[in-house]
Amino acid sequence: MSLRTLEVPAALGLHSVQAMQAALERAVADGGICGLLLAGGKQPANGQKVFCAGLDLEQVIRGADAGALADALAKLLLALRLAPVPTAAVVTGEAKGGGVGLAAACDVVIAAEDAEFALPELLFGLTPAIILPLLLARVAPQRLRLRALAGGAWPAAAALADGLVDRVAACDEVDAVARAALGALRRPR
Repeated sequence: MSLRTLEVPAALGLHSVQAMQAALERAVADGGICGLLLAGGKQPANGQKVFCAGLDLEQVIRGADAGALADALAKLLLALRLAPVPTAAVVTGEAKGGGVGLAAACDVVIAAEDAEFALPELLFGLTPAIILPLLLARVAPQRLRLRALAGGAWPAAAALADGLVDRVAACDEVDAVARAALGALRRPR
């Protein structure tokens, strides 16, 4: 039995969400895995570390398949939450909006010391509706309300205090800590 890593796209567009859903389904169907690690993929052009910057705002602004994108993201989040094997998010760099939702959908969230979380939806006239149930399972309602209203980023240590993150690790140890955390979890088959 092995761990499988799923690469989280830097931004969540319809095609990248569908591709991640397909990768998740393949990983589970292949069997022989004891857990799934979600890890940020490629760095954007600016070179800043990112777990996931949330929805692809250009795609949302254009209105191209916005409803289909919302449906696909909701389906992906539910599949992660109900995965038949334990899941862990390895958050390095920024996690915004839907990226925060991806982390919250996992059984365990391990953040690097330099990780930052943000719910900027209200700044764009949106609400974090799709990810809200997952966040409420981890963060107290009033604390979550204040984070969403502020829209700004908060560091890994604050996310740990809020309950969004289960452990903060040194940047060079975050992957190993997540693997150990997954190894400690077992799901009945």
